[in-house]
Amino acid sequence: MMAEESVRDGPKRVVRKRSAFGDISNTISAAPVNAKAAHVPSKGAKTSDTKEVEHESAPETPVKVTNWIERLPAHDRQDVSDPRFVSEYVNRIFEKMRQIELQNSPIVGDYMARCQADLSERMRGVLVDWLVEVHWKFKLYPETLFLTVNLLDRFLSTKPNVARNQLQLVGVTCLLLAAKYEDIFAPEIKDIVHICDKTYKKEEILSMEVLILNTLGFRITTPSALLFLLRMAKIARCDERQFYLAQYCLELSMADYHLWTNNSASQLAAATLFLSSKLLRKSPAWPAALQEMSGYTESQLKSIAKEICITLQATNESGNSEEGSRASSNIVNATRAIKKKFSQPKYHSVAKLVL
Repeated sequence: MMAEESVRDGPKRVVRKRSAFGDISNTISAAPVNAKAAHVPSKGAKTSDTKEVEHESAPETPVKVTNWIERLPAHDRQDVSDPRFVSEYVNRIFEKMRQIELQNSPIVGDYMARCQADLSERMRGVLVDWLVEVHWKFKLYPETLFLTVNLLDRFLSTKPNVARNQLQLVGVTCLLLAAKYEDIFAPEIKDIVHICDKTYKKEEILSMEVLILNTLGFRITTPSALLFLLRMAKIARCDERQFYLAQYCLELSMADYHLWTNNSASQLAAATLFLSSKLLRKSPAWPAALQEMSGYTESQLKSIAKEICITLQATNESGNSEEGSRASSNIVNATRAIKKKFSQPKYHSVAKLVL
């Protein structure tokens, strides 16, 4: 609706109309910036004022505006119209994530030998595999699983001498906390009690939740390996099969204590994507754009990728040969649910690929 404003200018009554919204365009115009230059003298204004205004309102040199869209790489330029991708900030966001990922790292050194006398690496691997299955049954977000394992390792490395019969309680409570943080609808306590076969009571889960949060100082946010993998897969223009193969390798490495705790999230994401390119014979396996974004060269990733490949081969051979199963029983026992998950058509059955 137009509003009218009455203004007296001498003996005449002038009626000006103004709109509810003025020109709100984002483009830079040649209009003067300061208030004096914006002033327009009336007919009765003094000559000196007029000269001053004319002098100050002289045309300025046009500002050359560089189009920021043209400076974006091709993989980000295509998403400029979608604000969810924040194409203008995404590179700086991931640079910041790489800077802070070590702040919430599982810990320096071998925490299992240093802090946990009653636990072992194999127990942790079996627990992680079970958490993958529980996460899958609850149909939670993928990010929730990675945050769960991060909370688990950080708690076990900070809280010494966790009892063996409390390990499952710690794991399932970490899953509950991660779901509350990442998912829209987290599982209810009664569902958690049921999934543990009523081994623990509601009060025990709530008490463990308080203990974990206080031990970690309520620091939940941490860069996820999955987010790094998603970003790198986009730059590499991966299809779904290659992405799920890389994710399969990433979740297998999550069950491996040494792999997961001795390498950062971005390193593991880069190594699994590099390994998937090698397994699918994609060339180049590690393009220059990925090296620039991740900060890792191909030579830096080879040793990590080789360790992941050993775990992958042991898992794939577990159902094919009795000898292979005996040779790597610890790995097999800790990756059964992961292999079952990625054998589904939803994940292009990447766990069944003959590599």
